[in-house]
Amino acid sequence: MQILPALRRRRQARAIADLESKLQAAEDRHRPRILAQLATRYEAVGRDHDADGAYQEVLVSRDPDFAARAALWLGAAREAAGSATEAEAFFEQATLFRTEEAFQAAYALARLRLRRGSLDAARRSLRFAATSADLDLARSATMSLSAIAEEGGNDWGARTLRERAERLRSL
Repeated sequence: MQILPALRRRRQARAIADLESKLQAAEDRHRPRILAQLATRYEAVGRDHDADGAYQEVLVSRDPDFAARAALWLGAAREAAGSATEAEAFFEQATLFRTEEAFQAAYALARLRLRRGSLDAARRSLRFAATSADLDLARSATMSLSAIAEEGGNDWGARTLRERAERLRSL
């Protein structure tokens, strides 16, 4: 039974070495893709510091295909470390890209803003997340908007938003 984990670790190590080698020879336009793959591999083997560095480079590249995912990961890592201000900044950056990760980041951003008591900012983030193509995410964001409306005494708005969330569930 111990053979399988050791084999997986060896495969991961080989894949990381291959990607690191490719990165050294890569043209600038290919670097974000390779860095994103490398960051994912680092993350899989618990090399979070290396993953962080690779994701930071991807984010700096502003590559539309990979930067949002990098910002989302960096935000989640900062949130897990208890640094809400840094997490919020990374989630905010992720929302600048119109990818599915941007919607996930908006939802995470809303959670942080709700904890801080910034209802207006949280509502803006939730409205954005509610437009996601990911129906579960859109439904969760809509239900959160409903709860905020209800807490604010807007029963009609809360009911309308709950009905919308139910329609999303049935799709």
